[in-house]
Amino acid sequence: MTAFGRIAGVPPAKLPGRTRSIAAMIAAEIAVMSLWFVSAAILPEMMAEGGFSEARGAALSSAVQIGFVAGALGVAISGIADRLDPRGVFLVSAMIGALANLGLLVTPLGGWEQVALRVLTGACMAGTYPVGMKICVGWGTRDRAFLV
Repeated sequence: MTAFGRIAGVPPAKLPGRTRSIAAMIAAEIAVMSLWFVSAAILPEMMAEGGFSEARGAALSSAVQIGFVAGALGVAISGIADRLDPRGVFLVSAMIGALANLGLLVTPLGGWEQVALRVLTGACMAGTYPVGMKICVGWGTRDRAFLV
């Protein structure tokens, strides 16, 4: 039976350690990846309320992708996920990404500050998604494809 099959309907305290870890990683990845889409989901309302141009809206939307690419290059070139504990890299990246996203609430709508925060959010995601996949791959041998 797969890890997913064992998770369904079983209280978390009774799950084996590996399965509990995989379930926690899945939940963490979903939570972190939601940061990617949050501004896109509310972008039309932000544009209407803030009165900024479609070009600024496109910048807000594209900033996350630009940040992710830059962050992924930084993580790959520096080898930070290999030099440091990947769990710590994941945690710190997720927390900084969440704080950057929270910063959208206190910055001017559509301002350059928000674009910069979205770039930072994307860069932080490069410390969570690929690193999370690295962690999962380390948990298996025959079921690595399933884990990823």
